[in-house]
Amino acid sequence: MLYTSEVTGAMQAVESAALKSVHARWFPAEGPHADAASEHADEQLCLAARDLARAIEALPAKDRPIGWDEHSFGPFSTEAVAS
Repeated sequence: MLYTSEVTGAMQAVESAALKSVHARWFPAEGPHADAASEHADEQLCLAARDLARAIEALPAKDRPIGWDEHSFGPFSTEAVAS
């Protein structure tokens, strides 16, 4: 399946953020701010995942991954979160 440059970029951002999060957790930096660096990496992963979800939501329904629709996530659907 071909994705737009926005989706591809968001996928790459998630991959990069995931690697940084794992690195921060398993190979923590020395110093007083090591915990903050790990939390920051985790937060960046969450933001990247959110951006990816938004990029996929912006695609026409026929171009989204199989099973991707706003009603398939139960209490986590965009409608449930908005209310």
